[in-house]
Amino acid sequence: MNCLECNQTITNKQLYVKEENDSGIFSYHTNCHLKKFGDIMQQETELAQTSSRNINVDVSKMSNVLFLVLLAIAIICGLVFIITLI
Repeated sequence: MNCLECNQTITNKQLYVKEENDSGIFSYHTNCHLKKFGDIMQQETELAQTSSRNINVDVSKMSNVLFLVLLAIAIICGLVFIITLI
């Protein structure tokens, strides 16, 4: 098995990364993979943090809308109750 980046043989004792996609199976030395693609764990962590921030913003907007809807319903029910008493 050869490293796709440096074309050297990957031995069983060396750490390597194996990628599989539609084009085939590719093998890289760990260092070669880091040089070519960067630290994938760091990229995934940053992406997850960005996604969680977006979800938190969406939830806070939804809770504000829900509060306003419930407040409007309470006011309408209160007005209906007052009108029926008169």
